[in-house]
Amino acid sequence: MIEFEGKHFPFGRVVLGLHSLDNALKGGDDALGFPTRTLVEIYGATGVGKSTLTLDILSRISQAYGNLKIACLDLENQDENMVKNVLHNSGYSAESFVWVEHPKESNTDEAMLGVLLDYLWEE
Repeated sequence: MIEFEGKHFPFGRVVLGLHSLDNALKGGDDALGFPTRTLVEIYGATGVGKSTLTLDILSRISQAYGNLKIACLDLENQDENMVKNVLHNSGYSAESFVWVEHPKESNTDEAMLGVLLDYLWEE
């Protein structure tokens, strides 16, 4: 089941081409696709494909908007080359992919989010 929480505001959608997921994410106005300008959490048991699904979705959204920046914050000691391969196999071709190391001096949520946002907002 998919739940949207918090204050809602108008946002766009990107049709991913994944029929079941696009329909599952259907909005109140019957618009299909993945919601943009939102924070999404994907969770589940180890080894079920969360990272692969997430990277495929990121690649599809990036392509829909002209190969946007993608930054990955490594929280689970992922292999950087595996992540790049999944993105490449999903069609992501931009040069703006960046691997952001987990900040070792602090493991607070604020520090981890700060590292990621610093990259995404730099010129």
